[in-house]
Amino acid sequence: MGALAGAYLSPIVGWRGLFLIGLLPTVLVLMIRYWVPESPRWLLRMGRQAEARRSLAWALRVGPRQIELPAAAPEGEKTLWRKLFKYPRSMAAACLTGRAQTSGVGLLLWITTLFVPVLKISPAEASYLMLWVTSTGSLGRIVCSYLSDAIGRRWSGMLTCFGSALFMTPAGYFSAASIGGVSAFFLLVVAQRFFGDGAYAIIGPTWRRCGRHDSGRAAWALATAPAIWARSWGRSGWH
Repeated sequence: MGALAGAYLSPIVGWRGLFLIGLLPTVLVLMIRYWVPESPRWLLRMGRQAEARRSLAWALRVGPRQIELPAAAPEGEKTLWRKLFKYPRSMAAACLTGRAQTSGVGLLLWITTLFVPVLKISPAEASYLMLWVTSTGSLGRIVCSYLSDAIGRRWSGMLTCFGSALFMTPAGYFSAASIGGVSAFFLLVVAQRFFGDGAYAIIGPTWRRCGRHDSGRAAWALATAPAIWARSWGRSGWH
């Protein structure tokens, strides 16, 4: 949607108009807050039985009187952080994968801006090219979702990570070249996003399993920390 707006609305409304359009999703957040009830589990923990019953009835599309609730929410299993160190290789792999997002996220966030000076085109034309980039990324997610089941997460993860690096590296070195009259930089970026976006279809479930069930939530938190740092570093443009 952002690429479409930049390609076709930017010449009409300018960047200020695009900024206002970008604020429209906040309206959806307010609508969700109004329409979607709170978690029944949380409501039970707070002792709000009637609201928990209505919340669950809303989700199941049945009458509140048909819902039978326990007197109190079951206590969740507490996880000790030290359990994570029982699986050092899994956690190392998860953290390194998160750290590796620096370049991929940085490229995705800056690529529209880079198209303008590298390809010598207008911002609206750069937004139009992003339609191809994002469409290819979506295709990569679909294909890699299938690959994770067809050949396993390990091999599909290696394929996406190596494929992403393989196409991103020459994009910087051959930015002035062309293939069949088409910019090599653009083609390599499109190919990189196929593998880069496809990796997300594999990384998420893999992170969740790094804790071997008993510490899954803590594993997710620890593995996500370097990913958040990597994304922030990528946004800064210093990578």
